[in-house]
Amino acid sequence: MKLNRDSELLKVWGWNSHFQDQIDESKSESEIARVISTNKDIFQVQISETESVHARVSGNFRKESEISGLWPSVGDWVLLRNQKMDGEPIIDLILERKTLWLAK
Repeated sequence: MKLNRDSELLKVWGWNSHFQDQIDESKSESEIARVISTNKDIFQVQISETESVHARVSGNFRKESEISGLWPSVGDWVLLRNQKMDGEPIIDLILERKTLWLAK
């Protein structure tokens, strides 16, 4: 079961208009997921109430992150696309965070 953008479950997990407003029509086919753990370049993302999968960032995302310093963290909302060859989802975008904790 794919997460529906109108799902009550998403709202329980913290989804709101701040995140919804960041998705334009060009991204409407992307799947919404929430990062639940990270291990270097592999991210465990929750894609439904009962299912989580491993995902990686896209090559373009990796290049952009070298400039922006933005990398997926636990709690981030991300947009995924499925790889047709190996089936491993690819993170194309991190939705803008509402809050950010920085360590000193």
